[in-house]
Amino acid sequence: MNKNILLVDDQPNMLKVLSTVLKKDGNIVHCSDNPKKALTFLDSKTINLLITDLKMPEMDGLELLKIVREKYPDIVTIMITAHGTIETAVEAMKMGACDYLLKPFDMDEIKLRVNTALNTAEFKRHEIRITSNIKNENDFNKLIGDSKSMKEIVSLMKRVAVTDSSVLIIGETGTGKELIARGIHDFSTRKNEPFIAINCAAIPENLLESELFGHEKGAFTGAIEKRKGRFELASGGTLFLDEIADMSFSMQVKLLRVLQEKTFERIGGNEKILFTARVICATNKNLETFVNNGNFREDLYYRINVIPIEVPPLREHKEDIDMLINHFTIHFCKKFNRPIINFTPEVNEILLKYNWPGNIRELENTIERILVLADNNKIELKDVPEKIKNKYNNIKKILLKNFSQGREKEIIINYLKKFNNNRVHTANALGINRRTLSNKMKIYQID
Repeated sequence: MNKNILLVDDQPNMLKVLSTVLKKDGNIVHCSDNPKKALTFLDSKTINLLITDLKMPEMDGLELLKIVREKYPDIVTIMITAHGTIETAVEAMKMGACDYLLKPFDMDEIKLRVNTALNTAEFKRHEIRITSNIKNENDFNKLIGDSKSMKEIVSLMKRVAVTDSSVLIIGETGTGKELIARGIHDFSTRKNEPFIAINCAAIPENLLESELFGHEKGAFTGAIEKRKGRFELASGGTLFLDEIADMSFSMQVKLLRVLQEKTFERIGGNEKILFTARVICATNKNLETFVNNGNFREDLYYRINVIPIEVPPLREHKEDIDMLINHFTIHFCKKFNRPIINFTPEVNEILLKYNWPGNIRELENTIERILVLADNNKIELKDVPEKIKNKYNNIKKILLKNFSQGREKEIIINYLKKFNNNRVHTANALGINRRTLSNKMKIYQID
């Protein structure tokens, strides 16, 4: 299907040249030398891609992008300029531009960037149709949980999967960030292509470049044969960069260049290889703080953070713990070829009230350990790791001591603040049930 492209530039020669080049690929190209007239044009035409200059009289490109993002969110945009700086590139990304090009540019390059942008526009156009083909939330991903926060994540994953936008998954270690990335890949149009994951924190800096880009034979000592990197192996699929905050500044520069130019070279080679994978990044750090401290490039941050997905720690959706326990119990009983083992009520209570600082991964490992070491068909208190029992006992003692009424009231208020007035979480943390907490709040007149 022909794509509608709108070019906005106050230089007639630029409009003529770009229009000629893009029409050769079968696109329908409209031109405007005035951004205000372009906005009027958008009201009457369906446009897939907007390419706009930065410096123009009456209204600059950034202001135009801001209006288009608010009024026409489905239109994909590219900024072009002869006055490029990191600051304007970052600002353009903030305003919703999917790409940023400096004049003068190679015509083959602009064609490559335009085709990539049009693919993004196509994903957006088919979002509703593809989403309707997803059977249900349980089929969408193997995420376990029925809490509001987990349902919101699954809903966001559905919408993200049918686009080609860059995703940044943010969450503590052990919250299931890679599982979310795999879920997005599995329900995208790339599902039949590779899903390639790499932990940027687990590979030494001097080896990471080779792991990402590959190398030619003899490129360095030990390079005894040509090797493809993760960028090449992920061709057409999804590249998952975990712990992106731990990537060195020099590697950030190289990653940014690949995301901008859509090409890369193996170490020791000069052949330009087209990069066609979708990028999903993840981190357990606050990247905004890293940017403010000068430890992470701001322009790269806005490149990878088009769609953020924040994954809450397990302590913030404790209502899912029971479901997770059942899931892991069934999984490991099948794995170890033994009948399903039951947990005593006391053990269940301890596991439900523990805060799980290592999140879902810690819970999974704990269930596996308990089932491996259990010597009968019922999990009892003696089977629970000591550190979990000790933590539970310390929490449970908080309100059972002979505190004065004033002190007990203070503790309850502090815990209510800690859990944003959520009575279920507060009661769990204090080792009492919700009814007891409600009664104490009435006694102490806590609103």
